[in-house]
Amino acid sequence: RGRAGGGAVPAPAEAPSTVITAKYKWLRAVAGGEFTGVHVDRVFLGGGGHDALVTLWIPLGAVRRVDGPIMVARGSHRSKEFKNFRETYGRSNVGADGANSGWATDDASALPGLLRKMNGRGNGSKGGNGSYPDVDWRTADFEPGDVVALGVDACHMSASNESTAGGKGARVRLSCDTRWQPASKETDPRIRVWRRRVGEDVVDEVRDRVAR
Repeated sequence: RGRAGGGAVPAPAEAPSTVITAKYKWLRAVAGGEFTGVHVDRVFLGGGGHDALVTLWIPLGAVRRVDGPIMVARGSHRSKEFKNFRETYGRSNVGADGANSGWATDDASALPGLLRKMNGRGNGSKGGNGSYPDVDWRTADFEPGDVVALGVDACHMSASNESTAGGKGARVRLSCDTRWQPASKETDPRIRVWRRRVGEDVVDEVRDRVAR
């Protein structure tokens, strides 16, 4: 498009994306008989002080139930049964370094009792008049291209990898975690390098909590 004087009108600058992603991607390789314990992601990445960070769990190839897929506790991000769990364990920084797993427990069957104890309903064991409801764990058989989106307060784990590969031992279950959040929000100081798209380019940003 022209203008008076014969000069061309410069193209408008591309606005940067309003979403950023952590440059580091968490590759997970789960061997036979192994699993990931019960946890929420806020204990690892909650330092931004907001609820807007999202984890995308991406299976790398087909992941069947027997391979040890992700399992999510239905409603755990908002239900009253998980309220004290979110406000105690979920507000800790137990996953601050490689020496700490960040798991609430490595035994999924113990979670209902742990919730009962946190909610002031006994010592976590069945007794008296009390049985307590089981946690409603949800999973699926996953195909390439599937993605699971998790908020920072969603309680999840993985099933144990009980696969076999033609009688030659277990298959290694591969997946990847990626983290995303609004660019306008503060970032967890444990992750300093983030990426965002500007036009056709991907630009790295070094952040120290301050939103830009």
